[in-house]
Amino acid sequence: MEEHLPWDTDGLLPLERQLHEAARRNDIGRMKELIRRRVNVRARNHVDRVALHWAAGAGHEQAVRLLLEHEAAVDDEDAFGMNAILLSAWFGHLRILQILVNSGAKIHCENKPKKATCRCWRS
Repeated sequence: MEEHLPWDTDGLLPLERQLHEAARRNDIGRMKELIRRRVNVRARNHVDRVALHWAAGAGHEQAVRLLLEHEAAVDDEDAFGMNAILLSAWFGHLRILQILVNSGAKIHCENKPKKATCRCWRS
């Protein structure tokens, strides 16, 4: 019987999948290489997550900055209504919140299932 890996049905092309993984691990070198190869930084997986979601949720400042410098959409929501600012708030990454707000992220947002809200103010 064949084992199914989570990536088998994620809806991403192989290099897009690698960008998501690199963002999750804060592997800036690999991210730069993939971006040079013109991998879509806005590519969405099967739950509409983008690389910025992974980087922001993990608190990886360098990865977040790199993605924003290369046209990542700061307010993209996943299938649950979570965007980068909500993920960074959820995991307590204040510096990432500041970066996202300073990059134009909307400061009033809520996810779909629980209607959790995030109100972040510019300093």
